[in-house]
Amino acid sequence: MRNILGDYQLFQEGFGLVALVEEVTLPELKWKAEDYTGGGLMGTRQIKSVLEKLELKAKTAGFDPRTLSAWGTMPGVSTNFKLMASFIVPGEAEIPQKVLVTGALTEVKRDAYKAGGKVTSELIVNDITYYEEWFDGKLKLQIDLLNQVLIVDGVDIMATRRRNTGRG
Repeated sequence: MRNILGDYQLFQEGFGLVALVEEVTLPELKWKAEDYTGGGLMGTRQIKSVLEKLELKAKTAGFDPRTLSAWGTMPGVSTNFKLMASFIVPGEAEIPQKVLVTGALTEVKRDAYKAGGKVTSELIVNDITYYEEWFDGKLKLQIDLLNQVLIVDGVDIMATRRRNTGRG
């Protein structure tokens, strides 16, 4: 057993801590691919072209009304979020995880309010233009769609394309 989730907390730009997170679904990392045939190939292969849209879901314990300010922004306006976690590795020290997201809070789903009951809510952030994921103090993944940056384990995958197109 490795990396048992000990705790997750959500911070919002301008407010700090807004929620304890019970469950989070980090963005699915998936390439769109197109079939390519030609140039002497005996068959068809898929060429990765662009990333699928990124979406983050967080189910929170309770509801902080300050999150409504992020939901109520004009279309196209983004908000910065930070998730901080602690993963337990039995027999070893706990490992920190940090996730930074810039995107639009497009949905706030709240469970029914019941007297004496626990309130939970689900926040959905999409139109993500910036995403970073850190483990144990090391940058593992950085996606910056607007500036064509894709860093995986310290390797900038898009550096050549930015240089070839005069952007870097």
